[in-house]
Amino acid sequence: MKHLVVIIFSLVFSGYCLAFEVKSNTFVGQKTKIAQPITVVLPDNYSTNKRYNVIYVLHGFSGNHTDWTKLTNIAQLADQYDVIIVNPDGNYGTWYLNSPVLNDSQYETYIAEDVVNDIDNSYSTNRSKMRRGITGLSMGGFGALNVAINNQQVFAAVTSMSGGVDLRPFAAEFGIAKVLGECKPI
Repeated sequence: MKHLVVIIFSLVFSGYCLAFEVKSNTFVGQKTKIAQPITVVLPDNYSTNKRYNVIYVLHGFSGNHTDWTKLTNIAQLADQYDVIIVNPDGNYGTWYLNSPVLNDSQYETYIAEDVVNDIDNSYSTNRSKMRRGITGLSMGGFGALNVAINNQQVFAAVTSMSGGVDLRPFAAEFGIAKVLGECKPI
């Protein structure tokens, strides 16, 4: 697990560059029926004869599944650390929460169950939680913490980059009230 946490922290800060393969497609969650695009980065030497650790990386508010591959060198890091990197789409401002007011916005379940199961069924992954981590930036950092804390059986490592931990002070901003309903600021 220590190795997985080091890899997660290194994702944004490394300048290492090797070949990689980036695949984007849209998939429909089996449990949530959410249809969103997803970007998967495979290491250059990807082989079905090997099992890979997987790191799920969540974008920030108003972003999408391509932010990490377009705006950072994250794709090259899949080779450096020989991991699969998954960038699901959080639909602009869902905060990766299971919304109590929007039945079709169950993004915690979408990430922890639908996306993880799809990746495990589509690629040669280490399916143990000890080989799976999640991280994100801003809204994605909040989402990573929320998803990992509520799904400890799925993720063994979690980090957050500039993620909020208390949404109440921002209840009227960033689409939070739309997802959570009426929140009382502190």
